[in-house]
Amino acid sequence: MLTLVAKNIGQGNGASLSALDVLISLGQIDPEMALIYLYKNDIPNELDGKKVLYSQSYLSPRSIDGTSKFDLKKVSNIVVKPFLMNKLKNISPRMSFVNSMGSHSLWKPIKEKYNWSGTLIVRESPDLYKSSSIASILNRFNYYDYFIFVSDLVRKKWLKFSEIDAAKSFYIPNCVWEKRVGEISQNSKSNVKKKLFGNDDQFIAICTGEVKYRKGQDLIIENLKLICDLIPNFKLLLLGRQNQAFIKELKSVLKNMDLEKRVEFILHQPNAIEYIYAADVLLQPSRSEALPRTILEAMALKTPIVASDVDGIPELVDNNGSAILFSLSNIDKMIEGINTIYSNHSFRNQITENAHKRYWNNFSRENHIQNYSEFIKQISNV
Repeated sequence: MLTLVAKNIGQGNGASLSALDVLISLGQIDPEMALIYLYKNDIPNELDGKKVLYSQSYLSPRSIDGTSKFDLKKVSNIVVKPFLMNKLKNISPRMSFVNSMGSHSLWKPIKEKYNWSGTLIVRESPDLYKSSSIASILNRFNYYDYFIFVSDLVRKKWLKFSEIDAAKSFYIPNCVWEKRVGEISQNSKSNVKKKLFGNDDQFIAICTGEVKYRKGQDLIIENLKLICDLIPNFKLLLLGRQNQAFIKELKSVLKNMDLEKRVEFILHQPNAIEYIYAADVLLQPSRSEALPRTILEAMALKTPIVASDVDGIPELVDNNGSAILFSLSNIDKMIEGINTIYSNHSFRNQITENAHKRYWNNFSRENHIQNYSEFIKQISNV
């Protein structure tokens, strides 16, 4: 039996959505697998033509008495030990997959009590952590037998920081919900744009993901006047959860430039992928990023991409071949890239076609299933 341990599954953020992708892939390999989770949206019976298969699920209760809330940081002490452990004593999985470091608190007491074999799916770059916290992060790695990294470059970074055996580290990238991509793509971009924004006469740039410093939205805001001088009908959408302190800083900059109407802040939407499809360009100016799901979605949807060349992003798209990439030390290239997408339709069509092919050749759901199947075969022979 296989198990998937995920604090969140099928909810709004990239790691949670990707957990559902892992559930689907593991279910094709072992339909009798078990799911252990804390929070989830309704899990579909089928996704992209694949049945979502698992025979058992174990919910870690969200409170001590069924009503009171608890501190998520204390989940392993308060909730998992007294409630979940007895439920798990009758199963003995050959391998458990733990979806990102955010699920470690759910996994830690299970490992300590039952010593199951565990594989950590690493979705985070070490650049995400302050140097003072790296030691505690590295201590978590002692709870795992194998490691799957969604980015090969990030894998190599972690190998430098840690004592992980390179032979026990593997690279398996994410995929996206392809049926949904196909459904949206049946409509013209112009029609979807009109539905979402009321018209299609603006040049819409979208930046998805939580609005916070690491995601680099400030790099766009600080250069917004230059961009608007080049593109008179430019409009920026920042779609995702909002760090209020950071938002306040951004709005202050916008007010000082008298450009408040050029930016719209939108909380995460369940149809966020439609916004990516309707946009004229996806901007990803992140300072750190393992392997962003939104770029994969843009590739599949044929939405042009302008992104920083950090971490796993160059593994997804190549500069001037399937996207425009820029160094964080050369923000002028970001501005030039946005203007190129706006003014050069032939180039825009070329890179979106190339990105679309790259997705289907390298990052499709079929590839995802095959990669997990090969991983399990490989470790089974050890």
